[in-house]
Amino acid sequence: GLPNTAGVLGTAAGALAVGRWTVRRGRAQALRTGYGVGVAGGALTVLTAVGAHVALLFVGMFLLGAGNAASLLSRYAAADAVPAVRRGSAMSTVVWASTAGAVAGPFLMAPSQSFATAFSLPAVSGPFLLALATVFAALVASTYIRSTRRADEPLPEHQPRTTGSGRTPLVLAASVMVVGHLVMVALMSSVPVHTHQHGEGLGVVA
Repeated sequence: GLPNTAGVLGTAAGALAVGRWTVRRGRAQALRTGYGVGVAGGALTVLTAVGAHVALLFVGMFLLGAGNAASLLSRYAAADAVPAVRRGSAMSTVVWASTAGAVAGPFLMAPSQSFATAFSLPAVSGPFLLALATVFAALVASTYIRSTRRADEPLPEHQPRTTGSGRTPLVLAASVMVVGHLVMVALMSSVPVHTHQHGEGLGVVA
């Protein structure tokens, strides 16, 4: 559970950092920086898998979490890159693609192990190599982002002024997200342990 915890904390910290970088440097550059941090994290996890100190695993997972934050925020870059009438469609396309990846990813665990062993690497390094490759691919893809609107540019629609009572929906939404993620992380941490205890392979555990 500790590596997963490090990844979740990295995602939380990365979301804050990428958000600030977006304001200062623009969304495209912020995403590139986030993915670059994720690539560094992926490299550390691979080094741990091939024999480096286990402490690097937690650092690597934390940095990979920052890359995951960039991935979650990439939907807004898609919205910035198209005309206003297509922004909803662009965002939904990115969300759909991320969902497809989340579903397909576990089925690549066993093949990634076979790939690693084919190069005389420990089988456990395969999934980390896969993570490193995908984050690097995202970094390369982010170099092609072209924004049609600055991140700090106001939306064309009139936005009502927020009063003190306007914080209530924000707190409620944040609370729902916290509870939802607590449930998700609990399941992600406990289910693999139980399936492993029943003798299932990595493809089922993941």
